[in-house]
Amino acid sequence: MKIKTILLSIILIGVNTLIQAQELAAVKEKKLFGYINTQGTYEIEPQFKDAKSFSEGLALVLSKENKKWGYIDKSGKWIIKPQFDGGKAFKSGIGFVHIKKDWFYINIKGEKLTMPEGVKRYPFSKDGVALMRTEKGVGVIDKNGKFVVEPKYGIIRSFKNGYARVKTFDDKWGVIDNKGTIIVEVKYKEVGNFYNGVARVITQDGDFGLVNAKNEFMYLKDVSKLWDFREINGIAPAVVKGKVGFINNKGEWVITPQYKKGRASLNGYAGVYKRGWGLIDVKGNLIIDHKYFDIAYVSNEGLLPYRNSNNELWGFVNLEGKEITKAIYVVSRADLGFHVNANNGFSSKLTRINSPYKDWGFLKTDGSILNDKWYKYAHKFVNVE
Repeated sequence: MKIKTILLSIILIGVNTLIQAQELAAVKEKKLFGYINTQGTYEIEPQFKDAKSFSEGLALVLSKENKKWGYIDKSGKWIIKPQFDGGKAFKSGIGFVHIKKDWFYINIKGEKLTMPEGVKRYPFSKDGVALMRTEKGVGVIDKNGKFVVEPKYGIIRSFKNGYARVKTFDDKWGVIDNKGTIIVEVKYKEVGNFYNGVARVITQDGDFGLVNAKNEFMYLKDVSKLWDFREINGIAPAVVKGKVGFINNKGEWVITPQYKKGRASLNGYAGVYKRGWGLIDVKGNLIIDHKYFDIAYVSNEGLLPYRNSNNELWGFVNLEGKEITKAIYVVSRADLGFHVNANNGFSSKLTRINSPYKDWGFLKTDGSILNDKWYKYAHKFVNVE
């Protein structure tokens, strides 16, 4: 009996994992949107005038009957009836919608939430906070409508992994967390995103360096340009005397300046340029020779997007340099990993692509197209939970 119980538990865990890992993508066929699974079959048949990706188990869709927006669950059932003129995805259990020009917050029942008035409101982030602009400046509210950061800043950038860059009205930059705690003192001429335990900064005197969570400044001698880190324990490019090298989050040179161009590492690899773009690992070993017009970031599956010319057409090679597909597809910058914290578009070993001749489809890691099928439009695959 004990063995049967253990086996049943294992089966249930496996089933729960499969359920949690279910991913859907909104696609448009003819004039209507529906949602397909990673096998390319419809979980929700095309029936909406427009549709957005799932977030926290809900998707914002436009009803073809009354031309209003509402929210459905993964079965296609209306959870919040179509009644809005527009909206944003649910984040931290709160939706952001508008009727005419009046934007407001709602809960999972579609009920309007009481929140502070502001000159401009913004949607909640997955960090449980939302920006709000008042006549005094920009602040941050929590889910209860309480200001965790008083509206005193001229600019607050979007939160990323719990941190946001802020600027005072006298042009001084720093970093706060989603509880309002100052992580990087607000005194710098410029500051980057806080990631890998540090943020890149430029002092008021023009010195480049890194600042950690203890507000310790690590000066980078002779550096004239510096980029953000993109991964934990990764490396970031910096320029010295016109050459690009790479540093770690302690400000130590891991790879000496020797390249014309470079990009921060992602998934353990970084793009570098000499006579063309090539790929190195975080120790500086050359993985793919310098032969491409351009490359993006290595995906989780170990595929590297590349271009042969300035025509915005991309292909993919693996880490052995073997061509998976020729450079014949248009791929969005977000899907290529150019946006901070983006996942390169690959989800369940699929990434959306656009053919200049065949609309939108999903590229598999072997270079084939999912079910050899093309759509009028496609969103990325996302977890529906």
